[in-house]
Amino acid sequence: MQRGGNAVDAVIAADAVLGMVLPSTCGIGGDLFAIVHRPGWDKPEVLNASGRGGSGLDASRLRSAGHTVFPYRAPESVTVPGCVDGWEALAARHGSRPLAELLAPAIALGTEGFPVSAEFASDLRVMAPMIQGQRSAESLYPGGTVPVVGDILTRTDLAATLSAIATEGRGAFYEGRVAEQISAATGGVLVPGDLAANTSDWVEAIGATAFGLKAWTVPPNSQGYLTVAAAMLLEHLDPPANPMDPAFHHAVIEAYRAVAWERDDLVADSRFAPLSPESLLDPERILSRLKAISPERVTAWKSPKPAPGGTAYFCAMDASGMAVSCTSDGSDGWVSLEVSPLLANDTAGTIQAAARLHERAARPNLFIKIPGTPEGIPAIEQSIFDGVPINVTLLFSKEHCAAAAQAYLRGIERRLKAGLGPRVESVASLFVSRWDAVVKEDVQPQLHNRLGVAIAMRTYKAYCDLLASERWQRLAAAGARPQRLLWASTGTKDPAAPDTLYVEALAAAETIDTIPEKTLLAFADHGKVGATLPADGGYAQAVLDEFKREGVDDEALAARLQREGVQAFAKSWGGLMARIREKSSQPTASAARTGTA
Repeated sequence: MQRGGNAVDAVIAADAVLGMVLPSTCGIGGDLFAIVHRPGWDKPEVLNASGRGGSGLDASRLRSAGHTVFPYRAPESVTVPGCVDGWEALAARHGSRPLAELLAPAIALGTEGFPVSAEFASDLRVMAPMIQGQRSAESLYPGGTVPVVGDILTRTDLAATLSAIATEGRGAFYEGRVAEQISAATGGVLVPGDLAANTSDWVEAIGATAFGLKAWTVPPNSQGYLTVAAAMLLEHLDPPANPMDPAFHHAVIEAYRAVAWERDDLVADSRFAPLSPESLLDPERILSRLKAISPERVTAWKSPKPAPGGTAYFCAMDASGMAVSCTSDGSDGWVSLEVSPLLANDTAGTIQAAARLHERAARPNLFIKIPGTPEGIPAIEQSIFDGVPINVTLLFSKEHCAAAAQAYLRGIERRLKAGLGPRVESVASLFVSRWDAVVKEDVQPQLHNRLGVAIAMRTYKAYCDLLASERWQRLAAAGARPQRLLWASTGTKDPAAPDTLYVEALAAAETIDTIPEKTLLAFADHGKVGATLPADGGYAQAVLDEFKREGVDDEALAARLQREGVQAFAKSWGGLMARIREKSSQPTASAARTGTA
């Protein structure tokens, strides 16, 4: 868009680049859905660029082989890739730049090379047993080795295919040599005619009103209607306005669970689905579930099995106001539930509480949050060994994060020794802005709002060093995933500092930023990201030396911040428990609220 392109141009270019540098999330072998809206339109236009099953499918043969559902990793589950046709359809209808220009950045990366990110390195290790011997994967494993973070990869075969698409259009992918290779790779499940006949569909958006706004989505075979339906329910549940109120989270979760259970029964090719797309968001059908939802308890709904994989999402809005919401094949996300902070200094109690919460929640994408105190570290190790995903919280220094990482490594090593799988997810949450708030009155003005970023930079260097270590490489080769680094407390506390200070400064590959809503809105409005954090620590040590000359002992201060953090968490926890007791003592009022909903 900086070169004069529009929002459609931007999402096509982004999709192509992501497919080049992180193909585990999306790529030309996958599908694409897009919603396009222009100012003044009453309704957006919707593109469904997902492909159909192949002519070589034979249901009776699958049943005779003992399958009652489609096998997940097998040729029969491969559909015609719709992404490339989707690019062409989007560009032809709404784009402003030729496809060759939009694909040029991805082609350049594939030809000239790009550094392997931590996420891609981890994915390549996990996928190695499945794909490393394939001819198509040779460029991903140069010399037969699994790349590590920072290695430079070239993908000249993919770059050549994109170049052919750029100059010849969709026919370079759906006909001729590429189509024949796809057909051969699926054992004839997809035949060349399937690919040649594939076309994207401009379909009618479906929508409903929620919170005074009209929400639009892609009809099935997309599952997008679930989000709109959940919003319809949430509006009538009348959640508290404060998003930090536990009752708000309860209402959001219950609203989504009230519709998510039906996904596998209703989401299908719309030609064969049991309900019409319009019926899915019928207010009478959706809002009838309100009577089953209570602010006091978890409702029992049928739970579908967690689906592997997920979706990569990106969106763009240009200066004209045209907006594009786009999804492609992809990745998944997590939420956290903390143990009582009153257990921060109780190792055994924390282990028991983490196991209990993990078992009761029974959700595959839930972290249990444990403080990284000296007593919490052995609890983290044991919980990882027990298979409980952990968010290590209240970390304030490189040393704190190193202790959390070592606990994670020990837990994974114990699992391997015991014959258990190594795939247990974890994040380490480093609190950033609190550093600058606590030293502001003790240092010269030129040092204000510099300590938090320096601490984070030094910690990121240690994180990169760990990922390059032989110890981690052995675990990764066995299928483990890294404990990711998470930036916490990234809202700017100082009114004199930029409101996007920490978001812009801490952009780094394979890290997570839990951005407060106010900061997120500010970044969306005027934020900019330049260079990402250097793996070698950059200028961090020089800044830390300046603070040391001012009398700041960062190691002692980190210990103090952690103690104060535990105390603050305990105070908030006490307030939460008091609120729950108060609400529990007023069943009549709660029941009345449920009835009116």
